[in-house]
Amino acid sequence: MSGFTPKRQLVLEIIESSDRPLSSQEIFAMRKGEINLATVYRSVNYLEKQNLIEGFSLFSESKGTVRFYFRKRRPHLHFFFCGRCQSFTPFHDCIFSRQSRTEIEEKYQHKIQSHVLYFTGLCRDCQSD
Repeated sequence: MSGFTPKRQLVLEIIESSDRPLSSQEIFAMRKGEINLATVYRSVNYLEKQNLIEGFSLFSESKGTVRFYFRKRRPHLHFFFCGRCQSFTPFHDCIFSRQSRTEIEEKYQHKIQSHVLYFTGLCRDCQSD
């Protein structure tokens, strides 16, 4: 793949090894000194365009709107996002049933290849604050 630099490979490896979505700031903090923040931003942009990772934006009270990235090769992703502390809680059980998928595909005449399902709110710790 042309343009696939060692720094882009590093960013991809960080994202692929994570069990939750990561922001550019988090990626940078994990490898501070090895890579600068501008390179992280350029790398996630490139990796997303190459269809190797997927990104989405969520709002949190503390940081505003933040873009998070996860590995594309997962067939699906489920998680809860705390809008106050920005913590993720992954769900390992798929709650999107085959019946629901079939009904949606038939109703809208689309073919679902993957899905991301997330809930937002306040985690247990932030509820008590």
